[in-house]
Amino acid sequence: MSVTLEIPGDLLAQVLHVPEEEVPRQVRIELACALYARSAMTHAQAAKLAGLERFEMGEELARRNIPRHYAAADLAADLAYGRGQ
Repeated sequence: MSVTLEIPGDLLAQVLHVPEEEVPRQVRIELACALYARSAMTHAQAAKLAGLERFEMGEELARRNIPRHYAAADLAADLAYGRGQ
């Protein structure tokens, strides 16, 4: 399923301070950051929605001062992965 919204591109370009051709990409990033900040998406899901690599998504979240959701269980999983387990 996909969702289509009819929003004037010139309005969003003005509000987002980007050229009109950048609006679709910027709206995806805005939505991904907002949903991640509300804990409605994981980091990987937000990166996919934004069309960014996970590292780029992390940089975008940092620029916006959105804290990363990283719990002790995440650390344990990352350490196990790093050990090849």
